[in-house]
Amino acid sequence: ARAVSTLDIFLKELVAATGRKLPSNFVVTLPKVADRKQVKELRRLLRRFENSSRLKVGSIGIELMVETPQIIIDRKGRV
Repeated sequence: ARAVSTLDIFLKELVAATGRKLPSNFVVTLPKVADRKQVKELRRLLRRFENSSRLKVGSIGIELMVETPQIIIDRKGRV
């Protein structure tokens, strides 16, 4: 909950300071991804923010930091 609140505050301040013009190649990094649900949740939060801020959908990119083998290799050893 704290991370979501921090992200929301940061994005609101950024959008206000730039007049809704995000820096080129702006992305939000999701560290230590361990499950696709984490990525889906971040995507959902960003889409909701884009809509409420009247930004183009998909204008906030996502960068993933993959640090655990579980995100790449499934339980059966498939990549």
